[in-house]
Amino acid sequence: MKQKKTIDFSPLKLTEEQLDTPIADIMPSSSDIVLAKTSDGIYEVITREAAQERSLSDFASYLTNQTDMVKAGAKLKYLNEDLALFYQNFLSDHLQKGTKIEVYGEDVDKDVDYICIRNFPLPNFYTVDGEYKDEYKPTKEDIIVVIVEYPEFSPHGIHIRSDSPNRERIEEALRGHLYDAAIGHPEDTEDLEEQGWNWLCFHYKGKKWNFNLKDIKRGDCLAKYFINLYVALSGVYPND
Repeated sequence: MKQKKTIDFSPLKLTEEQLDTPIADIMPSSSDIVLAKTSDGIYEVITREAAQERSLSDFASYLTNQTDMVKAGAKLKYLNEDLALFYQNFLSDHLQKGTKIEVYGEDVDKDVDYICIRNFPLPNFYTVDGEYKDEYKPTKEDIIVVIVEYPEFSPHGIHIRSDSPNRERIEEALRGHLYDAAIGHPEDTEDLEEQGWNWLCFHYKGKKWNFNLKDIKRGDCLAKYFINLYVALSGVYPND
């Protein structure tokens, strides 16, 4: 039985007295980053080191990852930053869909085997060959991505529920590429298949993956992978 933990990006409420103190003062001990929102509505990822030099009055509002994840070295540190980037650039615009992120592993304080995004936002509709085809009903979907080899290697596709009401629509939008079981997966995903998850072959062209260890925003990462999935589900990507 794998452990589950829900990742919670919680808004912070600040008092007037706190505004002149360093951002680091409001960061939970479990987190090495904080999302700071400018008056223009743009989020910046502030590391603990940078937070020592910045004042709380420099930004309009803040979100911190309250989940105790950063205990087991580089993988969870990068995952923490990656999911924060995903929230910053995508999920924060879709909160009305009730989206939440869950991580699973034998011991999630030490390693994470896969991520489940509940109510992943879908486009309102999709096209085929540039023509309107159908609407997604509902416009949200539970998805799982296995990340045993993250960040060295890219995710090996996506899992969706076999009984999803959008199953045929997703298959049509992506020109097929949806299977009962994973093909060529480096990890054993039989437990997911037994629980009713189907595998969606979705990866970068040539299965390339260039994760930038110094600045994840400058390379391939899960945040961009999930955003690309959203775009692909609108039916705009060519079939190759």
